[in-house]
Amino acid sequence: MQGVFFIVGPTAVGKSAMAAEVAEQLDAEIVNADAFQIYRGLDVLTGKPEARTQQRAPHHLL
Repeated sequence: MQGVFFIVGPTAVGKSAMAAEVAEQLDAEIVNADAFQIYRGLDVLTGKPEARTQQRAPHHLL
C-alpha cells in the first residue's frame, strides 16, 4: 500500500507512539512536521519521542 497518512492531535496524546506503531507495521517512515521538534538540543522542551520510539521506524525532520 502506498499513501500518506497524517496523525494529528493535541500535545501528549500518543501521536508519536501511534505513528511508530503504524510505520513499523507498514514498513514506512515518519516525517515529523512539529514546528518545535525539528530543533536540535530542545528534546525536553518539545516533547520529542523517546529514543526507543524513534528506533522503531526511520524519522525525518526530527
